[in-house]
Amino acid sequence: MALKWHTNSSGSVSKVGPVAVWDVSKSEWMKKFMVLRRPYLYLYSSPNDLEEEAAISVFTLRLDHGERISDMLRVRTLNGSI
Repeated sequence: MALKWHTNSSGSVSKVGPVAVWDVSKSEWMKKFMVLRRPYLYLYSSPNDLEEEAAISVFTLRLDHGERISDMLRVRTLNGSI
């Protein structure tokens, strides 16, 4: 898969890959493709799209964490529980 269009003028891309995004209007998960180029996280419909659907500033992004989410995802929390 060619990702040339994902690089900016400095060529700095942190992460690329698939991501699931909750669509409130359809009440279902939608497959998207994300590109993390600081300070933004860009969402595309597919890896072949040239125009982003959304740009999210990660500079001011706040992520909340809860025990129920970590249980669902089966990830280890800061206090070491699963």
